[in-house]
Amino acid sequence: MLQLHVKPLTTADNFGMKRLLILLFGLILVSSCTLIDFFTDKDVVAEAGKAELTRPELERILPKNLSAEDSLVMAKQYITSWAKRMLLYNKAMAELSNEDKNVDKLLQEYKMQLLIYRYQNKYLSERLDTVVSDEEGMEYYNKHKELFVSQDGAARGRYLVINKDSKNLKAIQRAARGRDEESVQSFEELASTFAVRYENFNDAWLSLPDLSREMGCTFVELKERLTESDVVELQDSLYTKFFVAVEKVLPGRVAPYEYSRRKVREIFLGRRKQELIAALEEEIYSEALKNNELIIVKQ
Repeated sequence: MLQLHVKPLTTADNFGMKRLLILLFGLILVSSCTLIDFFTDKDVVAEAGKAELTRPELERILPKNLSAEDSLVMAKQYITSWAKRMLLYNKAMAELSNEDKNVDKLLQEYKMQLLIYRYQNKYLSERLDTVVSDEEGMEYYNKHKELFVSQDGAARGRYLVINKDSKNLKAIQRAARGRDEESVQSFEELASTFAVRYENFNDAWLSLPDLSREMGCTFVELKERLTESDVVELQDSLYTKFFVAVEKVLPGRVAPYEYSRRKVREIFLGRRKQELIAALEEEIYSEALKNNELIIVKQ
């Protein structure tokens, strides 16, 4: 049974219930501390079965410098949450069999797995070689290109936003579609001077989902436009947006090494971790046998 205890006032017997409620409400508004002061001399805020929520526990979860109202709201929320959790626990204890309630073995297994995990992380942090050269990365990439098929697609290039009514719009359109050095330079100059926003992603790959959000279109529309052309031009009520791709990878195609470098590195590190842990386990096993710390009874 859940009980909320209110600390009795020494003069309460001389006042009516209305006076008592007004006094309690006034105390609550004075400060966040007064909320805690209502509780019993036992410092118990709430009880659920044999479980108790104490005043110090409640004080610890209430941030300092809260207003009285915020303190009251947070305290009520915490007490309610605590009560539901304890009552559910009590229900589980009453309804489950002794076998189901016996979690000692599970706790011991969890503790063992957690300690092993922490030790392995410590061991790896001290010994793992995290350097993957481009030479070994490229060699692996070329042998396993099927692992680097892009699901979402990606592109790198130049992204520009300009007012849709800009008098320089046509010049930017011409420069965006040119592939010669003069057109590229012209695009750069126009973008730097007249664009509302200009980003050069020539050296940074963007996934097509991320790029579609920048362009304000759907992934499907962007994929279709990049399939047809290296230049994507979209217009909304205020702006015209351009993306000029210098390199692109459509979904379902093998991504270039530069785009796949991070994945290659992750594969290498994952393999090295597995090898280190396997060697560690074998070393510990062999030493235990040698030192008679492990005895395996033959069948």
